[in-house]
Amino acid sequence: LLDNDSKESEEYKFFEKVFAEDGDLRRYYENNHKEGDFYCLVCGGIGKKVWKRFKDCIGLIQHSTAILRTRRKRAHRAYAQVICKVVGWDIDQMPAIVLKDLDSSLAGSRKLFVRNPN
Repeated sequence: LLDNDSKESEEYKFFEKVFAEDGDLRRYYENNHKEGDFYCLVCGGIGKKVWKRFKDCIGLIQHSTAILRTRRKRAHRAYAQVICKVVGWDIDQMPAIVLKDLDSSLAGSRKLFVRNPN
């Protein structure tokens, strides 16, 4: 998914430092990664007029790893790696994490459609 040397990149070290020094930011990601308001810090940092907004970290990571038309592709990848580190995910296992999360949310919604036997 990502370059092997990206963990040594300046972008990776930058985001690692941001999350290490800003405890509130790190805790927000840790506590709200399944449901919260997340904005792409890379898009915001390069002055995009409209910040990209995501309802969970999975969407944010998918954006950061799949974005093609940007001046900061490596920064997006590094940001995704650091987010995964913060929330305890292995970025190379993202498809499995997405499916597991989807399974649990579908299981919850299936309960709404069970007919009442009475």
